[in-house]
Amino acid sequence: MDQMHIAAIHAALGEKDKAFAALDRACDDRSARVSTPRFYPWLAPLFDDPRFAALEDKVAHSGISSPLEVTP
Repeated sequence: MDQMHIAAIHAALGEKDKAFAALDRACDDRSARVSTPRFYPWLAPLFDDPRFAALEDKVAHSGISSPLEVTP
């Protein structure tokens, strides 16, 4: 199962630590979905957590491509 889906399930259950662990695994797996986490409303319970900003910073410096980027 995709780690982003696992993170969404944990976020919905209020299990923030487990959600962030899944997001870290998604980043380690270089999942394209993790490159745009604010596009996923089911992760909204995590947006105000300082770890979310840290995740966005980690992704920004990881070179993971967004699924929305178009390569000519």
